[in-house]
Amino acid sequence: MFHILGVVCGFVAALAGIIYGIVTAVDPRADAVAPGKYIVFGVALLIGAVIATLDGARAMPQIGLWRIGAKWEGLGDLAVILIAVVVAGGFGLTFAFN
Repeated sequence: MFHILGVVCGFVAALAGIIYGIVTAVDPRADAVAPGKYIVFGVALLIGAVIATLDGARAMPQIGLWRIGAKWEGLGDLAVILIAVVVAGGFGLTFAFN
C-alpha cells in the first residue's frame, strides 16, 4: 500500500510543477521567474517518475507540511542514468526561458 501511495505522490509532485507553471503563465501578477521553467522541469520529473516506475523501483511517500513526493529505492543502473540525463536535460532547458 505504501508503494502505491509513493508512486502517486511522485506523480503528484511532478504534476504540481507543471500546474504551477501553467497557472503562473496566465497570471499577469506572477513572479519574475518564467513559467516555462516550472513546466519543463515538471515534465522532466514526470518522465523520471515514469522511468522509475517502469524499472520496478519501490517508492516510499514523502509527505510533509511543505513537501510532497516520493523516495525511490532499488533503481537499476540504466534507470539512474536515464533519469539523470532527463532531469539534467530539463534543467538545461530551463535556461532557455529567461
